[in-house]
Amino acid sequence: MDYVLNNFDIPKGFVRPAISPAEQKQEASDYTQWSVIAGMEHKIYYIKAYENPTLHCVSFGDFDINGSRVSSL
Repeated sequence: MDYVLNNFDIPKGFVRPAISPAEQKQEASDYTQWSVIAGMEHKIYYIKAYENPTLHCVSFGDFDINGSRVSSL
């Protein structure tokens, strides 16, 4: 599944604005910072970040969406 996400990545430095050469020394800010695939049927999200390209899975199947209490970790 990770290879599917890579098809849509914009690599860091690939997009450069049309500015003066002196300003181009600044780091480009247009790049894919994170990607997500949602598995709606099983309430799962697969997340990959630029800084950590390992594919992570987060399950929301055990969340009570009708709950009245807010929880935090």
